[in-house]
Amino acid sequence: MTAPMSARMIIRQVCVRMRLSRTELARFAEVSPSTVGRIVAGTLDPTWGMLTRLLDAAGTRFVGDDVRPTGDPAAGAAAALVLDRLLVSLGGRLRQRKPTTAMQSWIDRFERAGFIPHGPETQRFMQAIQVRRMVEIAATVSGPLPRGVPALAVGDARHWREAALQIDEAGFDYAASGLAPALELPDASFHATPRIYVSDPAAVARVLRWPETSPERGVLLMSSDGPELSGITCGHALRLTSLGRAFVDACSAPSDRWRSAGAALQAVLRDRPWDHSPYFSTPSSSRTGNSMTRRRAVP
Repeated sequence: MTAPMSARMIIRQVCVRMRLSRTELARFAEVSPSTVGRIVAGTLDPTWGMLTRLLDAAGTRFVGDDVRPTGDPAAGAAAALVLDRLLVSLGGRLRQRKPTTAMQSWIDRFERAGFIPHGPETQRFMQAIQVRRMVEIAATVSGPLPRGVPALAVGDARHWREAALQIDEAGFDYAASGLAPALELPDASFHATPRIYVSDPAAVARVLRWPETSPERGVLLMSSDGPELSGITCGHALRLTSLGRAFVDACSAPSDRWRSAGAALQAVLRDRPWDHSPYFSTPSSSRTGNSMTRRRAVP
């Protein structure tokens, strides 16, 4: 029988797992950096309330004797919103949306940690690094399958583009995510099987008579109540999420592909010629709203 982890080992594990420095963890939790430092040094034995506060602030929880991300979807949604607003400020257009209370809590944490840039353009390189870290941390918290978000894997992941077109033909609103489709670079896929957001994954699968498969092999249909399906872009017959949502989803890939996605994001933030970017405009033909279908009712 293994001995329970000490508080210092728990906080060390949180920092490593979430790629947070001690100072950043302290800012997330709104406690003194010296408090976190003393816990890690073993000179302070925190109360259960303090320990829980640090874990919650970092988006982690106990699973047995392990510390794991909570799967909180608000973290990913908050990072996507911040990233979209930043990209828009650099030359694009995007319909603004109001963050939920849970999203705003994460935005406040990102602000306190210094991940959201406010400095001059001359600091673009360091700002890009910080924004990349924000997205990667948020993607780790929310995970590939966010907690409480209905999802269903169907069909064959290799045919996700055909699946997206069939969803459209069936009359459902949808938006494909993942970095490759958002940038329309199918030969440079950082997220081999992008998520496809729909209002009701089970209804889509039922109407199209798609068999359920494992998340590792199938096309992942993710439930969305609006944000992912509004302000979307179009390209080469596909309907795509905002680029912010796409980068967050790409960085949540369960393998090391998230490193490639993060590097691409950093390069985009640092070097992209924004003035003529087509990826943030909302086409006049875009379908928006929360309706599940456009042309037919779901049986």
